[in-house]
Amino acid sequence: PSEAEWEYAARAGGGTIWICGNDWRCLEDVAWYSSVFVSDAEHRTHSVAKKEANDFGLYDMSGNVREIVEDCWHAYYNGAPDDGSAWDRLNCSYGVVRGGAWANYDEKGLRVSDRQMIDRDFDETLAGAGTQGFRCARDVE
Repeated sequence: PSEAEWEYAARAGGGTIWICGNDWRCLEDVAWYSSVFVSDAEHRTHSVAKKEANDFGLYDMSGNVREIVEDCWHAYYNGAPDDGSAWDRLNCSYGVVRGGAWANYDEKGLRVSDRQMIDRDFDETLAGAGTQGFRCARDVE
């Protein structure tokens, strides 16, 4: 999905700080991230849909793996498309990941608004194995 589509889906059409509400403590029910683990064996990527879904029925929009979106990285939204399409999706060196990962140690990186820059030519073995992923989306037009 584009970055705008990802954020809309993560927020489930709402405007909360986290996908589950405005109180970070709700993350334990919806997200895999380091502060909720009870053993070292859990410090890894988990199977999808083992936590609760958001209000659109989407699982793992926060935590588990950071999701690569279609857009190129821009530090600010000035000049961003206003129709939900991807922004300069081709021929850029840096992309965007959203959602946080199992390796996040606090709730700040799991805010819906949190976004990170990623090298489009990253090597997963060097970038933190098992922390990047993507979400399949389909065009409904």
